[in-house]
Amino acid sequence: MKLAIVTVIMGIFYLIVLGLTGQEVWLNSLISTALDFIQTPILVTVMNGVKWIASFECLLIATLFATFYLYRKKKEKSLTYFLCFVLVGGLAMFFLKEYYVVGHPELSDFLPIAGLGYLNIDALFGTFFYGMVYLLMDHTNKLENIIKKVCIIFIIIVGIANFYLKVSYFSDILLGYLLGLFLCWVFAKVMKKNVTKLSLENDSTKDKTMI
Repeated sequence: MKLAIVTVIMGIFYLIVLGLTGQEVWLNSLISTALDFIQTPILVTVMNGVKWIASFECLLIATLFATFYLYRKKKEKSLTYFLCFVLVGGLAMFFLKEYYVVGHPELSDFLPIAGLGYLNIDALFGTFFYGMVYLLMDHTNKLENIIKKVCIIFIIIVGIANFYLKVSYFSDILLGYLLGLFLCWVFAKVMKKNVTKLSLENDSTKDKTMI
């Protein structure tokens, strides 16, 4: 996961350079024009369905399933951190949508200059949520290994759908991916530090009881 933080730093640096040099507008215009040639009714319908994967309703359903699965597998500590991060992430997404985008439209005159624009919330929270589920699954378990692969597919196609439907510019979707990846890295660090510590404490308690 050390690669994740390096990728985020390099990616944001890349976006800022694009914005400051004026290349972001040129790149987004070029990509948007290219997409005009592959717009078909059936693909638009499919992509709208794919975009739903990162919607609030779908993420809520996925959270309930993940909560039930982790509880059933007796991963209580992992479940606690997962729900805390989902709650904080959900509030952050609400703030970004209602305050940052809707509440301050005047920011649109400034932010594109820095290459940041209106970051894509679907790419951000989709990467964050499905990335957390990916990290919680064990690759040695056949079912969980399948879930990990599905999460990777969901993360990729959500960005593609938003890109194809022209919901956001390329740079905004990339920024959403980068921030989502960074949050996953934070989640992985917290999990590794606290869950491993709790596990070791439980093992030492058991040893003392046996003695």
